[in-house]
This record gives sequence, structure tokens and C-alpha cells, in this order.
Amino acid sequence: MREVFLSVLPIAAVFLVFQLVTRIYRRHQPLRMCVGLAYTLIGLILFRTGVNVGFTPVGNLLGSALAAGPLKLSLIPIGILVDYYIVKAEPAVQVLNQQVEEVSSGNERGAALFLYENQPRRF
Repeated sequence: MREVFLSVLPIAAVFLVFQLVTRIYRRHQPLRMCVGLAYTLIGLILFRTGVNVGFTPVGNLLGSALAAGPLKLSLIPIGILVDYYIVKAEPAVQVLNQQVEEVSSGNERGAALFLYENQPRRF
């Protein structure tokens, strides 16, 4: 719980200062913000508890078993492939690709972020 409070505290402090400086809120809005912050804290505490109890021990056990096996060198290319497809599926990277094409007026293809080769520029 302490880790969650320490991680949410700076965000809540900046939000509170911003609200006090701008003073753009209605009568019931501070109560709604406190309820939202409480929901956030409860959700993060439950999430962290689930990760620490369920996923971390299984991940440690699986990782140590794979690293001790005879095929440990095959983990490197498998990890590279998994990482590539995770990044390829990330929506933020897709948005970045579109922004690269827009900013460069089509001179750079957004897909070039995934292809590790030099693309000839079109002028």
C-alpha cells in the first residue's frame, strides 16, 4: 500500500495545485475528485497485490527453468520476435508512424520505424 500511495501522491499533488490555481470547478467536483482518487488507490492496490501474489512467483519460476535448460540460447531470438510483435501491436507506435509520415510530408514512411534498413528519400 505504501508504494501505491507514494506513486500516486505526486500526481495528486500536481492535480490539487492545478485545481487551486485555476479554480475552475463546481461545488460537488472536489468530492468527485476525492472519490476518483480513492477508486484509483483501491484499484492500484488490488492490481499490485495480484501481480505480487500471482504473476511474479510464476514468472520467476518459469524464467529460471527456461534459463537453466539446454535451449537457453534460443531464448534470445524468441525474445526479439516477441518484442517486435508487441511493439508492432502497440497503438501508440501506430500513432507515431502516422505522425512521422505527416511531419515529413510523406518523405519518410512510418513503417520504416519497423524496418531496420535505410529507405531512399523521395524529394
